[in-house]
Amino acid sequence: YLSTLGTVTTPGSGSYVIRGEKVYLVETGTEELASLLLSSLDSLGIGREDVAGVIVTHIHLDHSGGAGWLVRELPWLKVYVHKSGARHLIDPSRLLASADKVYGGREAVLKIHGPIIPVPEENVVPVEDAVIDAGGGVSMRIYPAPGHAPHHLLIFEEGGKLAFVGELPGHYIPVGDILYPAIAPPGFDYPETLRSLEKLALLEPDMLCFSQFGFTERVAETLALSKAQIEHIHSVLSRLHREGVSPEGMARTLLEAPMFSVAQENRQAETFGELLLSAVEGFLQYFQKNNEAQA
Repeated sequence: YLSTLGTVTTPGSGSYVIRGEKVYLVETGTEELASLLLSSLDSLGIGREDVAGVIVTHIHLDHSGGAGWLVRELPWLKVYVHKSGARHLIDPSRLLASADKVYGGREAVLKIHGPIIPVPEENVVPVEDAVIDAGGGVSMRIYPAPGHAPHHLLIFEEGGKLAFVGELPGHYIPVGDILYPAIAPPGFDYPETLRSLEKLALLEPDMLCFSQFGFTERVAETLALSKAQIEHIHSVLSRLHREGVSPEGMARTLLEAPMFSVAQENRQAETFGELLLSAVEGFLQYFQKNNEAQA
């Protein structure tokens, strides 16, 4: 089944190429990645006219920011996106305003993600539960998978039993077999994450294809670790939140957990600390919205 799969990665994100009689992409990434993705089609022997569509797992800019640019280059391209996120690809003004808050201003957003071009409405295909048939025995079943974000999708290629998981179970680094959580404001939801992870496990995939930064065939172990990390973070932050510990103090406490020792060894501690601070902020907004961790 790997012969149907091509992957292109940059330090920021990753995209996959699914080949049947038609070709579909998973994730556009930023404009920079979308440009690299088009160049890589040539090296894979794929004609650009054969690319029928792209599926974005969710509308965060590192996953969908290049959609408008890609449609400008391939005007026939269909962009499949969760139905609640479709309007934000057509008019990205609110998406950009949200990113401004996360990254500290528009200049920082554009520096990281490049220009964000609206996608014409006629190119956007809103989905939630759907099947996309690429022909040649290759089809993708799409499921809603909220948790990392309410507009997150899970894509399951049934022939090869490949699950394209976006950021639902976290980020995965193949070198070192490292998994770490992908929790961020404003849309993170703890119980929805656990339910979506259970849904993913029930599909019994043979491979998990992460949008950051690669894929693994150690499915059961990886999903078990993902669940354990999320539950551990929830337990620790619930307690620290009740105790009035600062977000920075919460992140430092999480950094000491043995389950994150391998990730720390393979990433700069400062960078990993920033990731855990993002997890803290995601959980704090979740607590606030749900009046949790107050008792």
